[in-house]
Amino acid sequence: MGSTFTILLPLGKEHLTPDQIIKDPQLADDPDLSSQESQPDIPYTPYTPDTQKEQLNSDAEDVAKTETEPPILLIVEDNADMRAYIREQFETEYRIIEAVDGLEGFNKSIEHIPDIIISDVMMPKMDGNEFCAKLKNDERTCHFPLILLTARASSESRIESLETGADDFITKPFDGGELSIRVKNLVEQRKRIRRVLEGKFRKSYSGPRIDFADSGISSMDEQFMQKLVTLLKEHHTNPELNITEFSRLIGQSRAQLNRKVKALTGQSTAEFIRTYRLNRAAELIKKKSGTVAEIAYDVGFNNPSYFTECFKQYYGQLPSEFNDQS
Repeated sequence: MGSTFTILLPLGKEHLTPDQIIKDPQLADDPDLSSQESQPDIPYTPYTPDTQKEQLNSDAEDVAKTETEPPILLIVEDNADMRAYIREQFETEYRIIEAVDGLEGFNKSIEHIPDIIISDVMMPKMDGNEFCAKLKNDERTCHFPLILLTARASSESRIESLETGADDFITKPFDGGELSIRVKNLVEQRKRIRRVLEGKFRKSYSGPRIDFADSGISSMDEQFMQKLVTLLKEHHTNPELNITEFSRLIGQSRAQLNRKVKALTGQSTAEFIRTYRLNRAAELIKKKSGTVAEIAYDVGFNNPSYFTECFKQYYGQLPSEFNDQS
């Protein structure tokens, strides 16, 4: 069934005996400070059955703010005129971030978490091939679609660029319309990958591992997704598991985790967690593992009525109806 505990801690010092009170010498020297009542830094909020719903709504609002912003395009190019030319092609649809070399580009990738990157190859400090290889070998950034711009048209140069993990490349000089089409194609490719992954997750939540064959994602992204699922299997029964706690478990910031999960699955982190719980609940309902309330608690919902609301929204029917048809 699960349990809800409420702990109340009295404020002030009236309940303490004189020998339990330790005076701060610094406050003792200042009568004005010592006369002030101590105030808690963080107000106490008991974890009630409605807290989870409030947390999820807060997470959703936080995600919605991010999703209403235009996608981010990072331009990594040491030539100012070329950066301006590329920016003109995309500034009406993307929020543009610029960097003058691969080193700055990598730092801005971590900071801004772009949706797509266009990078020159020949640059100081860190060239485009090094930059691409660094991105593709970092779990936080390996999913970023990247187009390399190269002035070298030889097949050796193209092979070198592709070996770094670049998603596409285009030879200078190029037409802005062609670059726009390349970007559009990569965006559409990512959408197809998300649809494939969504289907795999719907069918494979109960298995020990998910088969990512033919999904189109890299081996590093596959390892990342398996890590997400493993952590969810271990922690989804905890009703306090939310974006903040999940990002701590995975070792990424909230923004990094949310953008990566969104890029790979089409879902926010909060939706991803909730979808996992609902799919697990559906399996338990089919197995008749307990009452609806018991199953709600078993999958991490501490409010059965809110579980029923989410279940109906996701499956289009109440848990009791789902059970009858299973």
